[in-house]
Amino acid sequence: MLGKFWHQPSFWAISLCCWFTLLWWLSSRNLPPVGPTFDHSDKIKHLLYFTAGSFCVARFLILNRPAWKAASITLACIAFALLVGASDEYHQTLTPGRSGNDPGDLLADTAGGLLGALIALRSRPPR
Repeated sequence: MLGKFWHQPSFWAISLCCWFTLLWWLSSRNLPPVGPTFDHSDKIKHLLYFTAGSFCVARFLILNRPAWKAASITLACIAFALLVGASDEYHQTLTPGRSGNDPGDLLADTAGGLLGALIALRSRPPR
């Protein structure tokens, strides 16, 4: 059943909206750490979360803009991750008990943008 939705741009647009809503909610809370904790474990969480969001962006672009080259999709995903990551870092500064504007988090977000694009492009159907 997922195969049917996998090829629909609207599925990826809705998935991205859900991803963004969860990001906003998580950034608005001062929650205890989830999962394993070790030095810089939050960077891995940022990387993985933004990989998922950028994967949604890339899949949407692959299906909605089939003429776009891989480089254009990759740059769009990196820009998406950088802009959303920067706004998320700022948003965290407005949340009591949270810190924000962490360059390491923003770097992890941006790297997630690249990784999400690369993974999605591997699933791109041949032209």
